[in-house]
Amino acid sequence: MPVQASATDQPIGDDEFVYRRARPDQIIALEDGTGYRPSSAIITSKGGPLSGDLSSGSTPAQTRDRGGGAKCHVVAIPVSALLEEGCKILRAPEPDNPSHVHVWGPGRADGAIGGKPATRIARKSRVVLFCPNVQLPDGSQH
Repeated sequence: MPVQASATDQPIGDDEFVYRRARPDQIIALEDGTGYRPSSAIITSKGGPLSGDLSSGSTPAQTRDRGGGAKCHVVAIPVSALLEEGCKILRAPEPDNPSHVHVWGPGRADGAIGGKPATRIARKSRVVLFCPNVQLPDGSQH
């Protein structure tokens, strides 16, 4: 599992976010009615690390548009929450996306994230860009 940063990697601050696209069915209204967060499905990975965009190099709109995700919302996952759960975040730039990162889960050889860590991370994450004309869990549109 390649979780060792290279000597040329710039540090990733714990005040940054990892942006990920989320389908409408992966969004949950906060109990206090102040916003929305992702379900743990957006954090759960099967058989490998999560992919996302580091907030210092990408905007939520760029993250949405990169994947052709016209029907997707964008979620901000705090790097601090990932680190608290023992995840490792490594830069994995791609030719069309220099802000691309991989998030490796703790304790599994394949780097997957799931279970209670995914739930705790999801509870600390928020939707930061809503897809227009897509119904939200409470029936409204943003």
